Amino acid sequence: MTNVRLHAIDPTALTGDDIAALSELSAAVSDGGAVSFRLVPTLGVADYLRLTKPDSVGVLATEGGSGRPVGAAWLDFGVCTLGGRRTRYALLNGLQVHPGFRRRGIAAELTEWRLARAQQSAGRTAAQGAGSAATDRDLPVVPLATIQHGNVASLGNARRWATRISAPLTVTPVPMRREAPRNAHPWTIRPAGSDDLAVVAAGLAQSRSAFCIGPDLTPESLRHWLSRGLDGRPLNRYMVITGPDDRPLAGLGVHDQPRYSQMQVTGLNPALRWVARLAGVVPASGTMRNLQAVLPWCVPGAQPAGRVLWRELLYRERRRGTSIVTTIDARDPSRAMVRAARWLPTTSIVVASRPPEGMHYPDGPIELPV
Repeated sequence: MTNVRLHAIDPTALTGDDIAALSELSAAVSDGGAVSFRLVPTLGVADYLRLTKPDSVGVLATEGGSGRPVGAAWLDFGVCTLGGRRTRYALLNGLQVHPGFRRRGIAAELTEWRLARAQQSAGRTAAQGAGSAATDRDLPVVPLATIQHGNVASLGNARRWATRISAPLTVTPVPMRREAPRNAHPWTIRPAGSDDLAVVAAGLAQSRSAFCIGPDLTPESLRHWLSRGLDGRPLNRYMVITGPDDRPLAGLGVHDQPRYSQMQVTGLNPALRWVARLAGVVPASGTMRNLQAVLPWCVPGAQPAGRVLWRELLYRERRRGTSIVTTIDARDPSRAMVRAARWLPTTSIVVASRPPEGMHYPDGPIELPV
């Protein structure tokens, strides 16, 4: 085992040494699995982390003698639901170990540090905007992590601490449509207004009542999500499709990730490589500008309207990115709304979790917190 020193990183107060170390690691490390990639910020490192890590703590590992950065990782805090019960989560993510220092126990040390910090956070407030400090402070904390298919090392690491590994969630980059959908329809597509949020939140919560893990869905949490922005413009939009009475029949959220980061594909397994080229999903440059589809929902029986909304957004959002990525549990009813062609390349992730002792939740579908 390499002699390493660990120290906490505050994304709101990065030092010059922190920025240099994180930049060096990001340039050297790709996320492993069926799709190897690096997230390339389009902002400076400090601005990028302040934007993407508002309720987070990081940890940097340096070699004991030289002080060289050899690893880093992040722990993001927020509020989600576990079996329909509001709880706090501590998401282990962004694990990086320099290729020259792997298989030396550094990943395990970074994981243990974050698990200990998650435990220490119990009783502290999660600044998520979805509830008052008094109510969130006493919520139990559940460590979570997502692992891409094919990332054997990260899955093995997760099995050491997690008490549950979920069924796979399919991740599909759906290319933008070049032409507008031709089928006429009687509905109206528009951004969700403030008066719609109660209807949307209630519909989302009802459709996810049997979920194992899901986002915290209230009008207030949706309003907080919609308020996030960059350079005075919102990063998130929630679009609805309405009937003649202007009540939402279906809705879908879009997160504008290309405005602050792009995905540089550094490797594909052979089975995916030829499909990705055939489908035109991965540009020749390897740089993907992916928007994220989140919180799909439709009134029971209104799936046709939901599918129209999905097809229209694939055309309307074409100038913002190359694809819209869906992450869907096979047991999630909304998969019928955001359908993708079966021949498109996909990967998958599993969710590792460790709820507090005595806290039980059903083996239902999973939706990641937004």
